[in-house]
Amino acid sequence: MISTSLPVIEKQPWLAKPLKKALEFLRDNDLKQLEAKTYEINGKDMFAQVIDFETADRENIKPESHIKYIDLQYLVTGEEKLGFLTNNNEYSYDEYIEERDLCLYNRSFDNESFTIANPSSINLFFPNDIHMPGIKVNSKMKLRKIVIKISVEYFNKNYF
Repeated sequence: MISTSLPVIEKQPWLAKPLKKALEFLRDNDLKQLEAKTYEINGKDMFAQVIDFETADRENIKPESHIKYIDLQYLVTGEEKLGFLTNNNEYSYDEYIEERDLCLYNRSFDNESFTIANPSSINLFFPNDIHMPGIKVNSKMKLRKIVIKISVEYFNKNYF
């Protein structure tokens, strides 16, 4: 898991080509005006989901992870708390929704960490990162988030 902001990450010389391409999408679009839907960036290898939703209490959010995709989550508006922990094969998911590449866990974790996302925050979640997005900070609020899905296979083949 990497937590940063757009102004910081785009200056990094080590950025993989797929991350640079994802950042171009964020820079080149008026993110507040985009319709809430999925946008193709590079076919099924990379696409952006524009999502409008309301934060919730932690106990109402199921932890999740992914097998085939990396999540680059960019907060456009609002504020959210994100829980996360690294899974070194010690936790098994309870449900897998293949069409969404979504592993769900029907439990809570004692060793999770948290970060607060504000507009311009970027959080990168890799397949071994269990995460809980959309947790309310002080009170429930509406958010707009862009989740760019980058296939692990595409990421590894196009790193340099």
